[in-house]
Amino acid sequence: MKQHPCTAGLFRDMDVVEFETLVADIKTHGQRHPIVLHEGMVLDGWNRWRACKRLNLEPKTVEFKGPGDPRDYVVSTNVERRHLSPTDRAKVGLKLYRVYEKEASARQKASQAKPGEKVGKAPIPGGAPYAWTGDTSEHVAGIVGVGKSTIERAVFVEDNAPELLKDPEYPTTKQQYAEARRRENEKEQAAADKLLSKADRQVLEEKTRIKEILSGQKRLAKKIDESIDEADALTERGCKDLEPVLKDLRAAAGKMRSVLQKVEGEDGDA
Repeated sequence: MKQHPCTAGLFRDMDVVEFETLVADIKTHGQRHPIVLHEGMVLDGWNRWRACKRLNLEPKTVEFKGPGDPRDYVVSTNVERRHLSPTDRAKVGLKLYRVYEKEASARQKASQAKPGEKVGKAPIPGGAPYAWTGDTSEHVAGIVGVGKSTIERAVFVEDNAPELLKDPEYPTTKQQYAEARRRENEKEQAAADKLLSKADRQVLEEKTRIKEILSGQKRLAKKIDESIDEADALTERGCKDLEPVLKDLRAAAGKMRSVLQKVEGEDGDA
């Protein structure tokens, strides 16, 4: 007999001491709770099955008849039987949430039409027979007996700071979520600071480029002024042919000074 795969991994395995204690209890008092079977496999009571086999006892079994998803039955039953804390319930709920999330993704992928095919309702790849749809966080929260926000916080922590799930400094889901949110805010702020720093560098580079252009234009304006002075001197000596050239130089110099004054004024305002 095998353990049913739909519930494998939802709860931690018994350690050696816990299992030996269970074996001793069954040996002394007998099997108190029947083992639930489903599809020819152990749905609930895997450790009891192992203990009975160790003692060469015939296990007492019943068939799962529903209603609902057999996983939900196993989780809700074990949560109550094991007297789990809210934080431990959240951990179990998180595992169940991921199971549903994975199956939803598989259903979505399987329902996508290939070239020449029609989109229709598709089975879950791999043969998983239990399809549940709806608000997953709310559904899982009801199964494990915690609030919907508790499951949502646990999902956020695992997505953004999974190391906190095993950090003894943050023993509760609320503490884990608060710390994960703080770290995420720090990351977002660091990213924003990085973008701002990049923008500041770009602005500085642009200002430097503009100053270099202005410096070049000022040197050119100075040369034009020098050329005007030389042309004035020549016209005073009787070189009348230079008067049209002198007129053009003065006009160009006037325009350049106007542009330089405008640009320097805008740069100063910035």
